[in-house]
Amino acid sequence: IIYFAFEPKVFIGIFIFTGGITVLVSVILWIVVRLTTMLENPPRLKLSSMLILISAPPMTGVILGLIPILLALILITIMIRNVQPSDVFLAFVPGETPQVISSGIFVEEFAGFLFNLFGLCEDDCSDGIMPVQWSDTVAEVDIIQKARSGRLGLSFVIIGIMCWYAGCRLFLPDRQNKREIDIQKRRTKDAEKEEIWKPNRWKRSNLMFSSFMTALLCIVICEFSYWDEFGTFIWFIIIGFRPMGQFLAAIVDNQLQEALLTAPLMCAFDVTATLVTLAADDFVDFFLSYFIELGIRLVEQIYFNPGLSALREWFLDFSTHVKERIIKRLPKWIVGRGILPPSENKDHHIKNNTINGSKLQADGVAEGGETVEPILDSFGNYSAMAMQ
Repeated sequence: IIYFAFEPKVFIGIFIFTGGITVLVSVILWIVVRLTTMLENPPRLKLSSMLILISAPPMTGVILGLIPILLALILITIMIRNVQPSDVFLAFVPGETPQVISSGIFVEEFAGFLFNLFGLCEDDCSDGIMPVQWSDTVAEVDIIQKARSGRLGLSFVIIGIMCWYAGCRLFLPDRQNKREIDIQKRRTKDAEKEEIWKPNRWKRSNLMFSSFMTALLCIVICEFSYWDEFGTFIWFIIIGFRPMGQFLAAIVDNQLQEALLTAPLMCAFDVTATLVTLAADDFVDFFLSYFIELGIRLVEQIYFNPGLSALREWFLDFSTHVKERIIKRLPKWIVGRGILPPSENKDHHIKNNTINGSKLQADGVAEGGETVEPILDSFGNYSAMAMQ
């Protein structure tokens, strides 16, 4: 068991047993929190209704999202990969090894046909075997294999970019409602300039940029997991990923300004950080790292995150107070006459919001009240834990 020497069904049974222990630990922790809560009327546990609410939509979304991706992967396997055409579907079956071919790949044969058609190939290139670079005189097997790997990698990058774009359009759909456009024009004068005022386009670009940077960080983390000493320092790495995730969450929140847009990015980071810590030297380290990661996540979700949010708010208030005192002590010729201290600027901002809110309420638009941001933030953390 330690060195993964048994058949897969043995480890499937162990994983099912591990899932049962995970559920048991979660139930015990819930009972402890319920018994020690200071709320007079704690919320009821609505397990069945919550299960119906969070199970059906993800399954539907995953199935609908996988259909175009699977079609694209099948097309890539047929056209680019060096797999026997009759074994195309075996490439997607775990444990099956499709038959590999050295020639007869569709893309290479099509390129050879074009080269022969325009007289760009000295020899017959109908089989697709030709020099990859213009400086090569003969077709070398190693260079051809690298070119095939490059084509496959480029195809994956294109699929990833299209998934990014589709995800951005799902999270930020086009708003063609005339009433919403009129409301935006009442809120700001810049909305009259239609060639400039395109908030959805700016939001999508910002989301794609943030997604790209987060994906780049996840790639760096994956590459870091191939370090020779990664297994030696696995416990320090598991603990170190926690404050790193909190720091990244603060940056992403500040960049996107919406919990709904922050959730998928942090979910990707959490899943990546968990997967690399499961790359243990043996099964014992794998088993222990999972439960240590589970314990850290539970403690972080219940105790650490609320305390960190309070600490972050205190730090922002403290820094604002310090900045205000510094601005008040500086002479006018340094600060400038148009710059208000943070407290006065905040009062001015609240006054403007109050005026705008009154105008919007006069137009029939409800403004203010509690938002769903904390709920989305918590649900995103729970979703990341469920995926792990």
